[in-house]
Amino acid sequence: MHSVTRPRQFLRAGLLGLSMVAIAGSAIARPENEPPKVQTLFVMKHAAMDRWLVDAKDQRFADALKMLPARLNELPKESNGQFNEQAAGAINTIISTLARPGHMAITLNAGNVADGLYNYGIVFSADFEDQKSAEAAHAQIKTMLAGANLPPAPVGNKRIATMDDTQIPNFARVSYGPRQGAGGWKYEIIVGTLDNPDSAFANVPKPTIADPYLSGEIDFSALTPLASFAQIAAGPQNPQLNQMMGELSASGLIGQNAIKVRYEAGYTKEDSLTRISVVDAAPYADRLGFGKESLTDADLKIIPTDATWASMSRGGLSTLRRAIDQLTTQAPEAAQGLAQFKQMTGVDLKSDVFDALGDTFGYYASDSTGGGSIASMVAMLNFKDRPRFLAAHAKLVEFANAAFAQNSDFGKYARVRSWKEQGVELMSLRFSGLPIPLEVTYAATESWFVVGVTPQATLAAALQAAGKGDEGLAASPAIAALRKQHNGVTSLTFIDTSRMLHAGYPLVSMLGSAVSNAMSTPPVHGEGRSVGMLVPTYRDLTAGAIPSIQVGYWDGQNYVVDTHADRSMLVNAGGALGAVMQLSPIIAAGAIGAASEQRQGGMAPEPMSMLDASSTLAQGWHGNRFDMLAPVWKATTTLDRGRYLLTSPILAGALLAEPAMR
Repeated sequence: MHSVTRPRQFLRAGLLGLSMVAIAGSAIARPENEPPKVQTLFVMKHAAMDRWLVDAKDQRFADALKMLPARLNELPKESNGQFNEQAAGAINTIISTLARPGHMAITLNAGNVADGLYNYGIVFSADFEDQKSAEAAHAQIKTMLAGANLPPAPVGNKRIATMDDTQIPNFARVSYGPRQGAGGWKYEIIVGTLDNPDSAFANVPKPTIADPYLSGEIDFSALTPLASFAQIAAGPQNPQLNQMMGELSASGLIGQNAIKVRYEAGYTKEDSLTRISVVDAAPYADRLGFGKESLTDADLKIIPTDATWASMSRGGLSTLRRAIDQLTTQAPEAAQGLAQFKQMTGVDLKSDVFDALGDTFGYYASDSTGGGSIASMVAMLNFKDRPRFLAAHAKLVEFANAAFAQNSDFGKYARVRSWKEQGVELMSLRFSGLPIPLEVTYAATESWFVVGVTPQATLAAALQAAGKGDEGLAASPAIAALRKQHNGVTSLTFIDTSRMLHAGYPLVSMLGSAVSNAMSTPPVHGEGRSVGMLVPTYRDLTAGAIPSIQVGYWDGQNYVVDTHADRSMLVNAGGALGAVMQLSPIIAAGAIGAASEQRQGGMAPEPMSMLDASSTLAQGWHGNRFDMLAPVWKATTTLDRGRYLLTSPILAGALLAEPAMR
C-alpha cells in the first residue's frame, strides 16, 4: 500500500510534541451558554473476540486462547504469594471485558476543558448483558485497584452517576464503571473531557462490507485545534513549525477539509477482506502518493506469472520531485549542492534524471528471475523521456569510470561495463579481479528501467518487460476480476502465501507450541489441561491457501485499498512471516544504518541506503566524505530515496567515485 511520505513524517514528529502541550490543559474559550461542539477524532467498533478467528484451521488455536482465564487462576499456587487470587480474578475480569463487543473513541470537545486533556476525551467501552454483570465486573476491578493508592476523586459532581472518578493531577479526570447507554449496559473508562460517549459511538461509519468484526474512522480535521494552538504557542520565531503546518494542511492532514480514514475488516465465504478508505482524498492525491491513472495490461505483463511476491503502483517519484523543488527554494545550500553536482557530471539531477522517469514503479521476486528468493528481486520504473535519461546515464557512467581510473586503490578493479546477452544491452557494476559476490545489473528496455541484484535476474526481467516472457500477472483470473470490479486499479500488491509458508511455517509452529505449553496445566496442580498441537501440519495448513492480493482504486473522491487474503489467521501469519524472512537482509541493513546514524548523533535514524553506503565507503577509501547533496538527501524521505536509488545504481556508483575527482 502507498505511504504518506513527508507529511506523515511531519505528523509523527510534530504531534508528539504538540501532545505534550495539550496535557497542560489550556482552554479555548467559547461564547457563554453555547453548548460545546463534539467532534470525533477516532472511533472504533469491534465484535466479540471469538468472531476474529473463524476458519477451521484456526479452531484449536482459538480454543487454546480461551483457556487463559483458567491458567491465570492457577498462578497464585505457583507464585509463592506474589500473585494472589484477587489479582487473578481482577485480571480475568479485564480480559473477559476486553474480549466482549465494544467501542473506543477519541473526541474533540471544542470550548470545554472542564475535565482536562485539552478539549479531548478518550473512552473505552465494552458491552454487557445487563446491569448486574457490569456491576460485578466493576466490583472485581475496584478490588484490584484498592491498593493502588489512586489520586482522590475531583471535587464536585460525578461525571456519570454510576461510575467512579479519580483526578490525575495536571492531566485529566478519569471515570470508570458501569453505564447504561444506547443499546444496553456497558463498562467504560473515560479519560479527559467527554460527557456523552454515545455521541461518539454514533459516528461509526456505515459498513461497506458484510458484517465486519472491526470498523472505525479517523477524522484528521479534529487535530486542527491542537495544531493551531501549538502554532500560536510557538510564535513567529519558529518558521519550521509554520512550514510543517502548511505541509500538513496541503496534504489534507489538518484543516476544515482534512481527510478521513475509514477501516473495516471482515470475512466473506471465500476469503478475509480488509478495506481502508481515504475519504475526500482526490484533492490531495499527489501529495499522498495516490496515482490517478489505472495500471494497464502492459504494466502488469512485465511481472511474470511465477512471481512469489510483487508490487506495482502509480505515483512514482512525484513526492520526491516536489520535495526537491521546495528544498532548493528554501535552502540555498541544497541548490548549491545540485549545481555543484551538475558542474562535475554535466547532469542536472532533477531535469535530466528525475523528470525523465515516469510515475509507475514496481518490484517483484519470481522463479524466473532466480528462484523466488530475495536474490531474484528486481525493480522497475517506467520512462517519461527515455532519450534524456539515457543521455544523462552516459555522462554518469563516463564520470564514474573516469573517477575509478584515477584511484590507484579501489579504482584498479571497479568499472561500470556494458555487455549484451540475448539481444539485451545490460550494464553492470563489476569488480574485475576481486572475488566480490555482487554484480548489480540494470537495463533500459523501450519503456522500463530495470535493475536486479544479479545479472541473471535483470536479464530475465528485461526479457519479460520486452514481451519475451509469459503472459504476466495481467492474466491472473483473480487479479483480472478485481480490476474489472473496480473499473481499474492504481496499485497492486501480490504475495504467494503458499510459497511464503515455506519460510514462515516453522515460526508459526513454534508460536503454536508456545501457546500450547503456556495454556497447559503444570504438574504441580495434578491432572489438568493438556492442550496438545494447535497448528495443523504443513500439508494441512497450506491446502487450499489463497494468495494475498491488495488493490488500490478510486471510488469517486475516495481512495480505497482492499486486501483479500486467506480466511485463516495462521495461514496469513505464516505467509507474512515468510515474507519477512525473505526480506531479512534488507531489514538487517536498515537496522545497521539506523544504529550507525544514531551513533553519529543523527536527529532521525533512517535505514541505510545505497547512497549512505556509498558515502561511508568513499570516506573510508579516500579520506573524504561526499556531502554536497546531503541537504537534498536528508530532506527527502527514505521511501522515495530508496525507490530512486534502487532503480539507479549508476548514480550510486558515480557518487561513490566522486571523492577521487577532488
